[in-house]
This record gives sequence, C-alpha cells and structure tokens, in this order.
Amino acid sequence: MAATNVHAWSGKGYALMKLNKLPEAIEVLETAVRLDPELNNDLMEGNDTAASPVYSKLKTLSPAVARSVRDRAIAGGFAGAKNLLE
Repeated sequence: MAATNVHAWSGKGYALMKLNKLPEAIEVLETAVRLDPELNNDLMEGNDTAASPVYSKLKTLSPAVARSVRDRAIAGGFAGAKNLLE
C-alpha cells in the first residue's frame, strides 16, 4: 500500500473495524486523517444501522478519531451520520 494513498488507509481502517480489530483500526484511520483531514470516509456510507455499533466502539477507544470520522461523513452529505452521538 502506498504510504500516501489516503483511500487505501481509510479502506484498511474500515476493514479492521469490521474485523473488530479496533486498536489497529484507530492507528490506520489516524494515518488517513493526517494524510487528508477533509477525507469523506466511506465508513458510514449508506448504512448507519451497521455503522452505529462500530462507531460506538471506536468512540470508546478514540473519541477524537470517531469525531473526525463522524464530521467527515456529515460534511460528505451522509445525513445518517448526524444520528450518531458525538
């Protein structure tokens, strides 16, 4: 994976979250955010029901990363992200 490919880092972070490897996912998502703070992460794209429990776990482990993911989803036009608690 290219060190500067923000979409690869974001996708890897999402995959790790789905595998419930949250500490690893946090590191990877932090890298994606550092590479592109404006990134519209695909984490919650179109499926807030599935994203909610994953988001809650991420928020427990790393509130700053969770907040960034939520904010990017809202900025990207995903209305369901507004339903996720800050």
